Order: sequence, then structure tokens, then C-alpha cells
Amino acid sequence: MATAKSNSEQTDSLLRTKLFIPAPRNDLIRRQRLIDLLQSDLQQEKEFTRKLTLISAPAGYGKTTLASQWLAEADLPVAWLTLETSENDPTRFLTYLVAALQTVSPQIGGSVQAMLQAPQRPPQELILTALINELAAHEGSMVLVLDDYHVIQSPPNHETLNYLVEHLPPNLHLVITSREDPPLALHRLQARRQMLGVRQAELSFEVDEAVTYFQLVSGVSLTPQQADRLTRRTEGWVTGLQLAALSMKSAPNQETFIESFTGSNRYILDYLFEEVFDQQTEEMKSFLLQTAILNRICADLADTITGRSDSQTILEQLEQTNFFIVPLDQSREWYRYHRLFVDLLRHRLSSTSIKLEELHERASRWYAEHGYLEEAIEHALAGEHWILAGETIEEAGDNFLRRGEVSTLLNWCRRMPEEVLLGCPDWALTYAWPLILIGEVEQADRVLQHLKQMAPAAPDVLQGHIAAAEAFLSRTRGDTAKTIDLSKKALLLLPEDDRTSRGNIEVNLGLITWHVGQLDEAEAALNEALVNTEATGNHYAHHTALVFMARTIASRGDLKEAVQIVEAALQMGDRIPTAVLAYCDIAAIHFERNQLDSAWKHQEQATAIAEAIHNMEFKSACCVQRALFHLGLNQGDEAKAALEPALAFSRTQDVPPLTRARIKSCQVQLALANGDIQTAREVHASIPLPHDAGTFTRFIDLNTARLLLAEGEESKAQEALRAVYEQATKSGWGYALQTIRVLQALAADDLDDGINHLQSAIETGEAQDFLRVFLNEGEDVVELLHEAARRGIAPTYVGSILAAVDAPIDTSMRTKGLIEPLTERELEVLRLVAAGLSNRQIAEQLVVSLGTA
Repeated sequence: MATAKSNSEQTDSLLRTKLFIPAPRNDLIRRQRLIDLLQSDLQQEKEFTRKLTLISAPAGYGKTTLASQWLAEADLPVAWLTLETSENDPTRFLTYLVAALQTVSPQIGGSVQAMLQAPQRPPQELILTALINELAAHEGSMVLVLDDYHVIQSPPNHETLNYLVEHLPPNLHLVITSREDPPLALHRLQARRQMLGVRQAELSFEVDEAVTYFQLVSGVSLTPQQADRLTRRTEGWVTGLQLAALSMKSAPNQETFIESFTGSNRYILDYLFEEVFDQQTEEMKSFLLQTAILNRICADLADTITGRSDSQTILEQLEQTNFFIVPLDQSREWYRYHRLFVDLLRHRLSSTSIKLEELHERASRWYAEHGYLEEAIEHALAGEHWILAGETIEEAGDNFLRRGEVSTLLNWCRRMPEEVLLGCPDWALTYAWPLILIGEVEQADRVLQHLKQMAPAAPDVLQGHIAAAEAFLSRTRGDTAKTIDLSKKALLLLPEDDRTSRGNIEVNLGLITWHVGQLDEAEAALNEALVNTEATGNHYAHHTALVFMARTIASRGDLKEAVQIVEAALQMGDRIPTAVLAYCDIAAIHFERNQLDSAWKHQEQATAIAEAIHNMEFKSACCVQRALFHLGLNQGDEAKAALEPALAFSRTQDVPPLTRARIKSCQVQLALANGDIQTAREVHASIPLPHDAGTFTRFIDLNTARLLLAEGEESKAQEALRAVYEQATKSGWGYALQTIRVLQALAADDLDDGINHLQSAIETGEAQDFLRVFLNEGEDVVELLHEAARRGIAPTYVGSILAAVDAPIDTSMRTKGLIEPLTERELEVLRLVAAGLSNRQIAEQLVVSLGTA
């Protein structure tokens, strides 16, 4: 019997009933001809030769039974998911699908689960691609069964399944059972010979099967002629034959019985159901009708519904007599009625005097007491017990939001009378969150405004949750300032032990404040986010917080600490989408330090993940980074080729302004490197930069100075750089300051002023191993470095920078005539200094060099 368990245990137990593979019954006929058909040409060298097997026919044709019989003999690992209408929620559908796959391989779907529960859920295509990649990496074959797919009516779920089928790896085979053909690209699959369809014509019983079946089920022996008439009159319909077999047990004359019914399947069904149902005792009829409201039945629940104490005995008796009941676990604790049979029972129940609302209330309370909150809500709503429904929805709300099952939660709320829902502040807040998350901004705002008016003096906790909801709503509307203010307000009001809420708010606050360049605020928020997301096991949010903490620290100019943080993010694995950002960041730092092999290696890893998850935002970021790497190495043609896919992406309509600005900024730098000032000027003027672009502003604005320098407008460049220098200094943008100081050195009026600016960059850059920042701005900076070396400024560090210059200096480049290049001998001295040699060792090395020259 079912006993009370913890909520998490009950959720797992309930989940397992959907994942239970129905065991083939020994008292049912074995459909050998169909099993042979399904098994034929299924695999070749451990790879499946077709993607999909579709078993499609109306109710009662034995689809599930056939699938379980076939796969029990196929000697293949099987993941099974029996679908229900609740799986129309797209997140829930994927959650259960992953759970089914994990019954075969627990490693599959970890990143998908993290993404589904993320505060900012990634695009569906990205999630599906991650799942497909994990399936492809699985060693060995697997069959995934989606049973009763006809209950799925959600277009997003059809799109999900279409995408999965289209990209299905060869080690996975999909089986769908359905009362109707699903809206997939079936014709294309058939044309490619990637699908086998088994439909009503094949599933219908043949005469010899009917003879065997009647003998097995009821012990009735039919002549071939009788079996022929029965199969023709039922059109081989399995459920019709099953009902006929049960009825014929008590029929005084088989011939008369066979002749007594004719017509459509529905007519036969109604007729035979009455025959079978009327044979039951009044006690059994009452039990069947009262428990018909349940999608799943266990003895303790049935006792509560019916007021009996012997439900376990009745359930076992029904199973032993093959009375349209299906066990849902090995221990025979949970059962369900056959879908068609329960429909008939419910139709009969609606015409009785049994009070449905009382049955639903009993069921709801039992489910709630035992931790099955979803079922408790469904029965409370079905019985129109609104208070009970509201209380249970409130209790379940946070968990469903955390799991990403937003549509399910919103559907429950919308089945409640709105005046009841909005009459309780906590219920109204539960209603507002799914509205915000699915983008129904106006309706969400209406609910929140009502909530604020209704509870002006609400407790701090409620006010904190209202502020958090308003912060997310403001972010949806693009109001950054208000988002930051409301997030801070929420954190002040919410209790410290509400780690889940605080962690989500802190991650978002950290991202926003980093984007607008408020590094102190970003670091503080992300520090708290790291603690709370780790404590609650929110891996996706924790990884995101690590990545943006590394970016915040790097923005300050502290590359050494940033490396440690981003390496911690990389240790969490590359199955989390934000791993693309982590690999890009570590690549950028290694490139800055001129560790080129490592930089390219990590950049390639970032690109590979971005390609695999088909995320154009991430792919364009990788394209820009590759282009900048090539540009820094004076590889103009390669830089142009690398940037082209990102430029193509930037021309589409749905590109965020900051993404387009980043791509165009790179295009400006490429044009300047090629000496195409006109193109650089036009592209720079077209950059759509929002006023609060923040982090991007402090790099993109530097192109203004670069353009002015290329045009020979040093004075105007100085003015532009002075403004951005003041902003960067005030905000602590240490990384940007390095580039600003180098550009100020190039814009200086005279050599001494230029060396002063360069010396500032050298002094701050040495401690963090900055290097490429001095080389990326062209040969003019290299010539200034020569002069710095002559003046004895940080000889070891400057020597290491100059040692990284592969190509000899082209003295035909623009030099202002201020600097005399170092001789080759002087360069050799600097290289030796950079290598850490003492003065004596340098002298000895030079003597050797002279002797071998």
C-alpha cells in the first residue's frame, strides 16, 4: 500500500510510474507477425537503419501491448514515457523525456535539466542541440518510446519532436504510439526510408489470432468460421474482441451471441461494455465508478475515495481477470485503467447520482497529504474547490517555476476564478510570475499593480517578492535603471534563508550592473549569487555567475584572478551553454598574454560548442573574437573571412543592438587596418549604440579615437580619449584603461608626452602580464616601445613585449619622425633581459654571439 513519503520521494515515485515499461502479459496472444515486421532491418552494425517506428491506430487496437511485446524480445535498452495531457507544457515534456532517457543512462540530459531550470532559459534549439549531442556521445544503442502521443496537442512540443527526429543520432531509435498520426514530417521520413508505420490494417486481428486469443482470455473455443465472423464484424478490433471474450464466458449460446451485435465499433463498444459492466456485482460497479476519476490508483487512495478497506484485494482481482487494468510498477502498488475503459466508466459516472465534487475533494486531500501536489491541484480544480486549489497552487508554485514548468502553473491559475485568485496576495503573486516569464507584460503589470494596491502594508517578505517580480518585468521592458533599483529593493526585503530567490535576483543584478559598467555593484551581487546558487544546486545559474564574475574582475584589469575564476567555471564542464563564454574569456586572456597556442585552442573549443548548439549569438561572438585575433597578428585576409558569418548574422532583423554594435566595431577595426578610412567612418557612424551599453561602450568608443588618429586628427583624438579616460578611471575599468593609455601615447603632441602615457600603461600592465594591448595598435606603438627601452623603462617587461614582435619593423610606416628604431644588437640585449639573464650572463651571451657571427 502507498504510504506517506517526503515530497521529493513522492515526485520520484510518481515520475517512475510514467517511465514504467509495461510488462508483456503471459495471457495475451503474441503478435509474432507484427514483431517480425517491427524487428526487420532495424539495425545494421549497431546503428539503427531507420529513425522512427510509428504505431498509429484508433483506441483499443493493442498499440502499447505490441510495443512492449516487441521490445521485450528485441534485447535493446529501452526508455519508456507514457504521456498525459500535462506533458503539453513544453518544459514538462522535455523534463519527462530526459527522465525517461536517464533510466537507461543517468549521464544523459544533465545540462538540459540545468538549462530548463535556469532563471534565464536558453532558446529551445540550444537546449535540444545539447540533448542531441549528449545522446550522440552515449555509447551503445537505445530505444525511446513515447506512448499515447495523441494526448500532445501543443505546437511547441510537435516542433521539439520534429527537431529531435530530424537530428536523431544513429544510436537512438524513436517509437511513437498514437491514436492518430502526429504532425511530424512523416512523408519526408518515409521518402528517405527512415520510418516504419504500423497502422490499423496491420494491427487488426486475423482469424487464427482471434481463435488463439479467445482460448487464452476466456477459455472459449471458436471454430474458424465463428472467429471469421467475429473478426469481420469487429474489423479485427482488439478491444471489441476482448469485451466479446469476457461477455461470452456467461453467454448461454455462442452462435446467438455472435449474431447479436453488428454495426460500428462505437456501437459494439457500448453494447459490449454494458454486457461486461452489468455482469459485475453492485459492490464492484461502485468501486469502478468511484475510482474512475483517478488517472492512477493505489489501494490507500482507493480506500480513501470509496470508504473501503479492501481495495488492494480488488485491484489484484481485476488484474488477475484481465479486466482492463494496467500495473504501473513492479511491486503492483500503482495501477491505471485502460484508456478506453476509463472513458466509458466516466461516461457512465456522469449519469449517476454519485457526487463528483466530493470524490475530487477526497482525492485532492489525499494527494496533498502524500506530497503529490500536481494531482492534488488537478482534483481540487476539477471539483471546483477553489480555496483548496489556491492553497495547493501556492505551495507548488515555487517548485514549478524552478523546474521551468511555467505553462502548467499558468494553466492552473487561469482555471481559477480571477476574483478568487486576486483576492489573496500570495496567490496573485503566484499568478504574476508565469505571466512575466512568458512575456504577457501588460497582464502581469495589471496583476502586480492590483497586488500593490491590495497590500500596501504587506510584510517585508511579500514586498520583497513583489519587488523581485517588478524587477524582472522592468528588465523585460528594457528599463535597466529601474531593474537595478527594484532588484536591490528585493534583496533588502527578502530573508537571507530564501537562497533560491536571492540567487536568481543576484545573478540578474550582476549581469545588468556589469553590462552598464558598475563593477563594484556587479562584483558584490555576483559574490552573493555564487554562494546562494551553490547552496541550492542551481548549476546553470552558478556557472553564469562564475563567468560574469571573471568578466567583472577582468574588466578591472586583474587578469590573474580572472583566470582562476574562469578556470573554475570550465571545471564544471562544457555541457552548459555559457561554457562558450568561459572558453572565449580564457582564450582572450591567453591571447592578451601572447600565449597563442593556448588562446587558439580555447577559441576553437568555444566555436565548437557554439556550432554544436546552433546559437547564433554565441557563434557571432566567436567569429568576432577570431577576427580580432587574426587582426592582432596582422592577418588581414583571415580576419575578414572570420568576421563574415557574423556580418551576415548582423544583417538579420532580430539581432540585439549590442550584438550588432560589437560586430560592426570589429568591422571598423578591420577597415582601419586595411587603410580603408572611408569604410571605417561609415560603419562607425552606423553603430546602433544604446545609451546604457556600458561594458561595450568602453571598448566601442575607442574606435572614435582610432578613426581620428587614422585621419591625422591627433588633437581631436586626445579630446575623445580624455573623456573616456575620465569615465574609465572613475568606474575602475582597468582593462579598458590599458588600451586608452596606449592610444593616448599615439595621440600625444610630442615624444616625451607619448612616452609618459606609454609608461603608465607599462607600469599597470606589467603586474598582469598585458602584452598584446601594446602590439594590437600597430607598428607606431612598437617604435614607442623601442624608445621606452632606450630610456630604461621596465627593461625586462618591455623586452618581453618586443621579443613577441615576429616581423621586422617596417620603417616606412607612419612614425611622426620622432623615434630612432633600436638596432638589432639593442633588441638582442632586451630579449636577454626579458629572459631573466643577469648582466654578467648577458655579457657572456653577447661574446658568444659575436664569436659565432
